Amino acid sequence: MQLRIAEPSDATEIFALASRVFGEKQFLYTVYQAPQSLKYVGRLITAGDANHRFILLKRDLELLGYYEALLRDGTCFLNYIATDPAVSGQGFGKLLLRDFEVMGCNSGCRQLSLDVFQSNTRAVAWYRNSGFREKSVTYLARIALRDAPHKNGMGLRIDKEDIDRALAEEREWGFSKLVCSCGVGCLTLGLIGGDVCKLLNFEGVTLKQALGGISVTFHPDRDIVIVSSHDKLDSSWGPLSTEITLRLTRPIDLE
Repeated sequence: MQLRIAEPSDATEIFALASRVFGEKQFLYTVYQAPQSLKYVGRLITAGDANHRFILLKRDLELLGYYEALLRDGTCFLNYIATDPAVSGQGFGKLLLRDFEVMGCNSGCRQLSLDVFQSNTRAVAWYRNSGFREKSVTYLARIALRDAPHKNGMGLRIDKEDIDRALAEEREWGFSKLVCSCGVGCLTLGLIGGDVCKLLNFEGVTLKQALGGISVTFHPDRDIVIVSSHDKLDSSWGPLSTEITLRLTRPIDLE
């Protein structure tokens, strides 16, 4: 077996494994639900950023698992970790997690951090048994734009050059970012896969007003908006699905 840094030629195999492991739940809330995002994985690996690493665990030519980690502000963040379901229970996940911990220590980070769905009770227990503890909670929802609160809602104001650029990037990479004005406020949207909006940030407006502006502007051309909040979301919006994300952290002893 070998642990090694991913190469650009590994992107297809990484994306295929991640899709098998995360595609039915986690990917529904991320840019990776768009098949074009495979190109984005390849671009990240090609960039060779020392603060954004993909590490593979291989046995001969077989990909047993991988993890993706980001080093930022003294924290080593575990973006994804997965093992092939065919080799589940053989300790390969522990091997990958241990390598992630060593990376954080060797990089001078002060803590390890990750996000995990609360509904993934097996993973939550595994991380807690590895010393991780809950720091914060985020509520996620996928809402049909036809059901989003939009009564008397105002449409978003978007510069034509900005929307044209965002749509072109979305077609190429599977996603893009777009800054819009909403009344006296503004918001940042992610456009994903030609059908989904993701509310990334908003200022000067309430969440309900932001959703109203998105619905008025993008429905019926798009069907779904993804929302995340540190506060519980209004169940009357009739979400298609919901998740609770736990932010888990563990300090690193540098002594």
